[in-house]
Amino acid sequence: MKKFWLPILALVFLFIISSPASAQFSLKNQSKAIFSGQILDARTGEPLTDALVVVRTQYQDYKGKTDNKGNFVFEVDDKDGLKNFVFISSHPDYREKDVSGILNNGFGGSKARFSLQGSGNTSSATLKHKKSEFSLTCGKDAQIGTKDGRLITGQLECLDNERVLTVALGRGDSFAIRGSSDIFVEVNGDKTKIETAKETPIQITVKVLMFKR
Repeated sequence: MKKFWLPILALVFLFIISSPASAQFSLKNQSKAIFSGQILDARTGEPLTDALVVVRTQYQDYKGKTDNKGNFVFEVDDKDGLKNFVFISSHPDYREKDVSGILNNGFGGSKARFSLQGSGNTSSATLKHKKSEFSLTCGKDAQIGTKDGRLITGQLECLDNERVLTVALGRGDSFAIRGSSDIFVEVNGDKTKIETAKETPIQITVKVLMFKR
């Protein structure tokens, strides 16, 4: 009987260590998403060329590399995998950085919620963090302060058919959501949940500052 269970236990252990248990993002209602942004040296502000950006789903890795201006863009089409994925940037000379960690640190490790709602020029956005809250309308920005004295800035841009909500996290990093449907984001510790009102492609854009090893 013991011999029968050993192979099964080995397979279970292998599944645990090889599955993306540390995945930080949940994007349940989407089969496609565009990932874009810019990777910069945290001290000099210079763009990092050939930095690797990876979206790691439960089933495979989707990769992009930065150009000579530090920019990247690529599409992920993985209906099941986008329910649970990590989003990381790396470079041989720099310390790896995960995007959910940027959000977590930006909000001091505590829960935050922000949303993008409406359509056209009637769009609005809200951001709630602890007891602070602000609302945005098209072309406007607002700020809330964190306990350690940093400022978090939100900005809403309204385009013809899409809206862009950018959250700047006070130390140069930023996170933006772009889409045509209502979008709700919850940051809770090391997990970030993104929900949309309907299945329409969204774009997640980041600016990431990386430190040398």
